[in-house]
Amino acid sequence: MREKRENILEERGHCKKGVLTVHYIVVIILGISVIVVMTYWFLSTSGKTGVLGPQTQCDAKYRTYCKSWSLIEWQAPPAPPDWGICDRLSSLADDELRKYECAEILGEEIPT
Repeated sequence: MREKRENILEERGHCKKGVLTVHYIVVIILGISVIVVMTYWFLSTSGKTGVLGPQTQCDAKYRTYCKSWSLIEWQAPPAPPDWGICDRLSSLADDELRKYECAEILGEEIPT
């Protein structure tokens, strides 16, 4: 009688006691994969900028650089900092363009 019951359960897709079906194994693998991907994404995005967000850090670098340039009345530009992921000013090759971008960041006018 017991063998007959086990045969019927196996035919319906049920397994013997203590054995996982393929469906459960697939779900477990997918769940672990999702957790690994989310953990990687979280650690890779949060570790780049520390406490401040990337835009806040870039704004601080831009303002510091531009303010130091405006204090010397827009003469020769100061040595640029390590821009890192900030590319608003680093992508400008011409000092004149960078000067006008700095003036815009500071809300100042460049004397002619």
